[in-house]
Amino acid sequence: MIPSWNQLNPTQRARLIELDARQLASQSLWRAALGNSGGDADRAAPVPGFGSTPGFGSLLSGSIHRALFDNGFGQAATRGIESLAEQADAQLGRPEQVTARAPVAKSEPTELSGLGANSRFEPMLKAAAARTGIPAAALAAIVDAEAGRTADGSWNTKAKNPRSSASGLGQFLKGTWESLAETPGTWLQDVAKDRGWLDSRGRVTSQSRPALLALRFDANASLQSIADFAKQNLEGLERSGVDVGRDTESIAKSAYLAHHLGLGDARRFLGEGLSEGRAKLLLSAQVGARRAQQHIAAADGARSAHESWLHGFVERKIQPNRYL
Repeated sequence: MIPSWNQLNPTQRARLIELDARQLASQSLWRAALGNSGGDADRAAPVPGFGSTPGFGSLLSGSIHRALFDNGFGQAATRGIESLAEQADAQLGRPEQVTARAPVAKSEPTELSGLGANSRFEPMLKAAAARTGIPAAALAAIVDAEAGRTADGSWNTKAKNPRSSASGLGQFLKGTWESLAETPGTWLQDVAKDRGWLDSRGRVTSQSRPALLALRFDANASLQSIADFAKQNLEGLERSGVDVGRDTESIAKSAYLAHHLGLGDARRFLGEGLSEGRAKLLLSAQVGARRAQQHIAAADGARSAHESWLHGFVERKIQPNRYL
């Protein structure tokens, strides 16, 4: 059970206040990165999809409070959302197919640092960045949040989510991967065409599907597809009027939201906001039904609780500056 303010000792209270201040600061920075950096009116207006800046009371009993007493923000914390995405694949058909076009953003300097045990992926990251225009550091940040790690600290190319079909460095679901193979202009479609995996209509043949899906465990295939998926999602968000930013951090965070939520939910999250029902479903998948209910009660609504949780998760996990 999450402790109340009165149950905290002085050290914990001081830490909570410090974390509260840091989250408010990070929210301001992200709002500035997404374009809300003008005068007083701009500073007072919320970023679409995030609502008003949460006050100390809601932060205390919401995501900041949980940060003190939970430590489940790794890969396991996001497994549920991928299961939901897989359900959507089955119920609603494949993800929106977007023809790959010119790069969304001007590529920033491609020199990378901080890769450590993942230095072997640097040439692939740079190649994907050069081809799509998505900064290499943004791609590295997405992979770092998605992929598990092996014993030596390197990204696990064989990562497999036990609760869904999500696999590889990008944790791509079967339906998403197949859709990328059928999308004109993507790296994966070029491979599929060269290997005769597509029929006359450009659809993956049933006999070729196993070989195609196995490519999710190929590091270069995953990295190239992460870049293509990021580009088409960013373009989709921009067509909806969302300012995805032009700096590496904003691009990485916007792309990651769409990578996890799917383009439709990302549009709503960054636009008019998710419905209460959808927000509750996603939050429950992310943190479990019991914790979700606690957050919802503390935040006075599922939408506010989900926004606070996901915003905090992205702030912690997507840090491309570590690779610049």
